[in-house]
Amino acid sequence: MLKSLLIQVFKAIEAYDDEVFFVGGCLRQFLLNQPIHDYDFVCQGSAIALAKHLGKVFKTSFFILDEKRDIARVVLSATDTLDFATLQGNHLSEDLALRDLTINAMAYPAGVGLLNNNFNPKRLIDPMGGHNDLKKGIIRGISEANFISDPLRLLRIFRFAAQHQFAIENTTLSWVRKNALLIRHSAVERVVSELVKIFSAPNSLKTLREMLTYHLLQEIIPVSVRDLEANLGIYSQWVAQAKEQTDYSTYLSTPVTGEHHRGILIQLYLLCFAHFFKDSFQKIKKSSVQSAFNNGRQFMSTQKKEIPIIGALSRSEWVFFEKLSDAFFRLSLDNLKSPVEKSRFIRFANPELIAVILASRALYSTNSLHAAADYLEKLQSIEALWQDPQNVVAHPQFFLTGHEIAQLLNQKPGPQIGQVINQLLDAQALSQVFDYDSAVAYVKGLSTNNS
Repeated sequence: MLKSLLIQVFKAIEAYDDEVFFVGGCLRQFLLNQPIHDYDFVCQGSAIALAKHLGKVFKTSFFILDEKRDIARVVLSATDTLDFATLQGNHLSEDLALRDLTINAMAYPAGVGLLNNNFNPKRLIDPMGGHNDLKKGIIRGISEANFISDPLRLLRIFRFAAQHQFAIENTTLSWVRKNALLIRHSAVERVVSELVKIFSAPNSLKTLREMLTYHLLQEIIPVSVRDLEANLGIYSQWVAQAKEQTDYSTYLSTPVTGEHHRGILIQLYLLCFAHFFKDSFQKIKKSSVQSAFNNGRQFMSTQKKEIPIIGALSRSEWVFFEKLSDAFFRLSLDNLKSPVEKSRFIRFANPELIAVILASRALYSTNSLHAAADYLEKLQSIEALWQDPQNVVAHPQFFLTGHEIAQLLNQKPGPQIGQVINQLLDAQALSQVFDYDSAVAYVKGLSTNNS
């Protein structure tokens, strides 16, 4: 049905009064024989007028993305969009010369032919030699000035290299090294969006290391080169272990309330903060560190000033980062030997216990210190409990509601009821509470003792 709609839309574009061209990403994807969901066009006339016309004819939504620059979007489905922009400059060649990479600076007359794979190489408009670079697997910038005008393009160099597993041409790399600090002027939301695409690429580690070599990674994550190298070492452990984490694939691919999925968030976390927590069992116990950070919330609040890109996190993603940080502090300070300690840690870490376990494997598996082995032993024990759905230490039951507890204690609802619930869960871990009757008896015992 969508293919049929696209054919009708492209016929309408082909018949439109103003000349329209396929450009950029959609043409690149077509030439690479890869799926296309976002179609990019440039128009000789008004892009907004064309988008409005198509929206009206096909009774679909259209949005003005940038009124000043005359850019609009038509939405065909939940996954397929058409983006229209008015030609920059007096000629199509001028427009293409203003783009970032040669592989994104090609054009082709818009119409049904391309959709039906009726591609005529003679109609390809390619003043920068992008098609040849595409065939050779080369990422080549068009001009240094284009990257200075929009520094996010410096990051897009590496994103496209990672996604297509292409090599970056030397002159383009020299422009990155020379202008890397300009990335600080890019919106953090756009930077994170590009990083996420790199994380999802098959050779993300190689790309991130190259970004470090050419001074870009340290401008995005402004910590010392030594710390970034440590972070990349731990990130490499994550990449290696991710292939074996099939048991948790559903969890890792689940977004945090609709934003980035958990696997991506763990990668971003490790890339930013792994250097701090790698040896946290030594540092956190020092009074100087404890006075600065007593928990994950304090740590994250301070890091927001140090690493601006984490300011792009949504509230739920921020809570996810706080949860991971707090868990690492607790691992450094708690023994986690008794059933009650284990139960409390699991209850605290939920619903992100798996993230804590998997991130810890990457953090501590290459550390030779005895304390690191102790961390992993603690977490292996926790994981074994978690994997047993019948284990009451990891999966306690709530035999009584807060309302029922308040009635038994003859108290009004309040924080003290929550404390009793936690005591009941502790008692389950010690096998002192195991059903409704024993829970009632336990609460009544608390009432007697308090009186």
